[in-house]
Amino acid sequence: MKLSILLFFSIAVLYAAHVENDVERHFVFPQWKKFHKLNKALLHSHDHHAKVDIYTNDIATTPYIEQKKLFPIGSIILKPLYKKNDRGYLARLVVMVKMHKNYDKAHNDWWYGVYDKTGTTVWFEGKIQSCIICHERAKKTDYLFSEKVMEEIEFQD
Repeated sequence: MKLSILLFFSIAVLYAAHVENDVERHFVFPQWKKFHKLNKALLHSHDHHAKVDIYTNDIATTPYIEQKKLFPIGSIILKPLYKKNDRGYLARLVVMVKMHKNYDKAHNDWWYGVYDKTGTTVWFEGKIQSCIICHERAKKTDYLFSEKVMEEIEFQD
């Protein structure tokens, strides 16, 4: 009896983990270049060791520019990372998506993804610890470095 209960519980946990991954894996961004590009010149990202552009969806654009303290659910921020100071050398695409309430309550419900340059092949996704650790430094702007980025953008214009 105990063994069957343990087996049932183990299967339920594995199924729940599988379902959660399926929900997370539905994100693909093949049209990422059609999002709002916030910067003209490439920006340096110390933490990514790359040059980047910042793209946002309609929901995230105004809160990002205004450096809001809380972004609405459905906000998407994309950063293509370039190996060199040249947009012709795209290495990968990193993405943040503001998920439903309680997705990751401890980190304001952000989902992270790392994709190939097409935005369709995911390499890492979900609650990526290296992303979370870095973004915790930006709690006051909802885990985004929008203040720093907007200062750099304004400085360049």
